[in-house]
Amino acid sequence: MRYIKLLLSGMMLTTVISCNLFSPKNISNDFRWKNKKFDQPYGINLQYIPEVKTELPTSREPWFYNATDSTDTDKKYRVEELLEKKFRKRNIVYSQSAKVILRIDKLLFKEYAEPVQVYDGDMEYIGDSTQDFFIFEISASLIKNDSLIQHINLQHHYNNEPRESYVFDGVIVMGGGNASASKMIENSISEFSYRVYQAISEQSENMGK
Repeated sequence: MRYIKLLLSGMMLTTVISCNLFSPKNISNDFRWKNKKFDQPYGINLQYIPEVKTELPTSREPWFYNATDSTDTDKKYRVEELLEKKFRKRNIVYSQSAKVILRIDKLLFKEYAEPVQVYDGDMEYIGDSTQDFFIFEISASLIKNDSLIQHINLQHHYNNEPRESYVFDGVIVMGGGNASASKMIENSISEFSYRVYQAISEQSENMGK
């Protein structure tokens, strides 16, 4: 009975992997910069005035979040809320009287697809499919005493590429996995918060607080 359970578990795991029912892109990346934070609260004046650019077609669930072209896309993805959450983890707090200003200048949300032909391992043609692309970009200016300290830019590319299933011959699956755009954006902002922390730390060491 034990061996049957192990066999069934192995078959289920193989099916999940081969059909990409789970994507590692959906896992939080906070652990990569754990404890990278200021010892004491560090105040910044956040100016959230981004130019929001979107190119998000509808109807390709479950690969990416279903959104329409809109300048409110940042609200759908809770960008401002996520910024505060990730900064708080670094002990960076908002203060209008702070000398250091972080101005969010630009947000880009882009999703598109390109038609591709899919082949198996022997280069035999299987069929036509689409390769899905997702791009998120955030740009900001770090300013102190009316002088630009550093321009901080982060761009995240991701794509779902079709391929033949590892289990079912001739069946096309998406090689990128069932990735969530919301989670990819959250992970991007997590990395962005670390870059801001890093820039402030370097500036403080070079010029003093």
